This record gives sequence, C-alpha cells and structure tokens, in this order.
Amino acid sequence: MLKGISIYLGMENTLEQNKELMLKARAYGFTKAFLSLHIPEAKENVIQAELGDVTALANKIHMDLLADITATTKVAGGISQVRLDDGFTPQMVVDYLKEHPDHKVVLNASTVTAAFMDELQQLQVPADRLEALHNFYPRPHTGLGEEFFLKQNTMLRSHGLKVGAFVPSQTG
Repeated sequence: MLKGISIYLGMENTLEQNKELMLKARAYGFTKAFLSLHIPEAKENVIQAELGDVTALANKIHMDLLADITATTKVAGGISQVRLDDGFTPQMVVDYLKEHPDHKVVLNASTVTAAFMDELQQLQVPADRLEALHNFYPRPHTGLGEEFFLKQNTMLRSHGLKVGAFVPSQTG
C-alpha cells in the first residue's frame, strides 16, 4: 500500500516544519507528499515562495509530490503528479495527459461523476493513466459519509481506477 503525507504551504506550519515532516515521513517509508496549490485560506505568496524548496527536498529524498490543482493553476516543475480538482472537463484531462506523457492524472474521487468517467472512456483515456483520491480537509466535521464514499469507490473501480483516501492523524 502506498503511504503519503499532506503538507500545507501557506498555512499553520512554517517551511522548516513542513520540510522536517517530509524528512521524518520519508524515514518511515512514506513515498508521496500531497499538497494543494489552491486552498482559499492559504497565503498564495507563501505557497509560491516555499514551493521551490519543497520540490527540491522532495527530489533529494525521492518523494513524489502530488499537487491538487484547479483548471487555472500553473503546475511547477518538480511536481510528479496532479490531482485535478475543479474546473476540468474530460477533454482537458486528455489534453493534460498529452502534454505530460510521464504523468498519471489523479481525479477527485469525491466529486467525479459516472458521466464524467463514461466520457473519459469514450475519449479512450487509458485507465492505467488515471487514479482517484478522495477529498481531505484538515478541519473538523468535513469528512465524507460512508455510504457516499463506498458508492464512489465502487463506481471508480468499475472504470478500472485505483482509489485512495486520507487517514487523519490524531494531532495535526
């Protein structure tokens, strides 16, 4: 099973705290770090200022970076995978995969619909270039209902996708 952590640039943790978390996680065998490049309450200028240091560290310690983006987010170098959050059409997924032949695209498992998945199949997007990852908000009372979660997983797996989810820590 793949293990990853979430880091949140431009929020509570400093750059040094995020880097320390990455190093500690890597020492425990974690191979992926998820970060969002579009959290509304995050400080955009801090995200941009810290992103280069985070991508450099990730590269140095062999940790893949998965960035949550919207259709208008610019993807920086050093990002090895993106999760397409808001504003993407199936054709935009096709276009992204053509532009980034070495990337897999991660879909938002909490918001993607069966109709969207059917259209991706009609556009002949290979399932092995796609994965799905549920939303995770580091705030109380923002989880998904179990019935919805299971229904989405069943739908996505029926389209041949691997589905992932986050497990929150007890202390940040």
